[in-house]
Amino acid sequence: MDQVLEHFVDKASLVLATVCILLSGLFSLASGSRRSTSNRLSGLMGEKLVSLQPLRSAMQAKARSQFAAGLITIAGLLLMQSILLPASYSFTLATGLLIGILALSLITISFLDKLVEKAMRRSLLKYINTHAFEFEDNIALSQEIGSLFGVEVSADDTLESFLKKLRLALGVKQPPAKMFGARTPHYPIK
Repeated sequence: MDQVLEHFVDKASLVLATVCILLSGLFSLASGSRRSTSNRLSGLMGEKLVSLQPLRSAMQAKARSQFAAGLITIAGLLLMQSILLPASYSFTLATGLLIGILALSLITISFLDKLVEKAMRRSLLKYINTHAFEFEDNIALSQEIGSLFGVEVSADDTLESFLKKLRLALGVKQPPAKMFGARTPHYPIK
């Protein structure tokens, strides 16, 4: 056991780089596209988005792959440091760095959903305020957007009152549609 610890301290940069590469591989695998074929096909055929789940999955995959790229960068820097500036780490420093990398990965996993939700809110606000979105034609999606922004349907809400609350919460300036299905959804505002 003492020899293992001694080799760990002697080759700390290489061990840390290897751990970063392994973790980046795991994050890359987890970021693989989870979009089903039917979701891709419906997007190609111009069908309306009926759920935020494909958007959420794509944003989570992007966040995981960005973290994996950061780990690969750290691994590359550690490998360069081990070749160009070989340094001997103390056991405490080497262990602390290893624990730090593992803790950063665990923190990323645990806060990923919150970060993605925040990014989704920001992206949806930008989209809804730059494109005409017919809330009346997309009731289920409107309810999901409402949930994302904390606007829930109450027992005494009508469709119109809920959508009015949602528009107010989102700061949408466009008026409600006069008739359901009257306009093509998701066209840019001119």
